[in-house]
Amino acid sequence: YVCGSTPGEFVWQPGVVAQAAVHGRWLLLEDVDRAPLEVMSALAPLLERGVLFVPGRGTSHSAAQGFRLFGTVTTTVGTGGGGGGAAAARAAERAVWQPDLWQHVHIPSPPASDLEAVVCASHRRLRA
Repeated sequence: YVCGSTPGEFVWQPGVVAQAAVHGRWLLLEDVDRAPLEVMSALAPLLERGVLFVPGRGTSHSAAQGFRLFGTVTTTVGTGGGGGGAAAARAAERAVWQPDLWQHVHIPSPPASDLEAVVCASHRRLRA
């Protein structure tokens, strides 16, 4: 909701997800595995059937042709802390972000030499 033209009036305005779906745009959600359950619950019908429900308004929006939803997941080695507790936490996360609804693509980290080349090309004063 946003402020309307009348003081104290609020008007519903579609957010980023609704606008992307309705207009057939691409949308990137970073760290989708860390999204709250409420967000993932709203995205599930959009991923499954191409329909975004707007709770509280009683409306739904069909995804237009061309709409794509991309989500990133950080899978850095060593972030879980190890042990059985980390494995249980990862299992709980997987249940929330519903990995079966996503196409998985693993992108390995670039070698240090590539990162150095990018930094040096962007910041010429850093060249050795």
